[in-house]
Amino acid sequence: MVSSSPLLDFSPIVLLKEELKSVDRAKRLHAIHGLKSIAAVIGYEMSRDELMKVIEEHVKNEEDDEVLFELGNVLDNEFIQLLGGSAYAMPLIQILRNLAKVEETVVHERATKSLSLIFENVPETNGHELAEIALETLKYLYNEEINTNGG
Repeated sequence: MVSSSPLLDFSPIVLLKEELKSVDRAKRLHAIHGLKSIAAVIGYEMSRDELMKVIEEHVKNEEDDEVLFELGNVLDNEFIQLLGGSAYAMPLIQILRNLAKVEETVVHERATKSLSLIFENVPETNGHELAEIALETLKYLYNEEINTNGG
C-alpha cells in the first residue's frame, strides 16, 4: 500500500511513478535524480518496502539507455544508507545486477561500478556475508556474459 509521509499531503511514491511513466525522457531523468531526496523524505521503511519495488519495476520496463545509466549512477553505496544500512543492501544489489545485464556498455559499466563501490564500502561487520554476495554476483554476471556472447 502506498502511503504518504506523515509530514506530506501527497505521496512521493505516487508522484515518482507518474514521472517514471512519462514519455518525456527529461521527466524520467528528473525523477531518477530525485530518488535520494525521496528516500530521505519517506524514511528507511518506505524506501525498502515501496521505493525499491518501484525502481525494480522501472528497470524491467525502461528502454532508454540514458535513463538506465543515470539510475545506475544514483544507486550507489550512498543509497544503502537511505535504506537503513548495509543489512538492507540486497534489493539494491539485485537492481544493479539487472542493470549490469543491459547490453549497452555504458549502462553495464555504470551498474558494475556502483556494485563495486557498494562491495568496497561495506563495514567489516557485514563483510563476510557481503563477500559471499559479491562472489555470487560476480559469478552471476560472468555467466550472463557467457550466455549473452554465446561463449
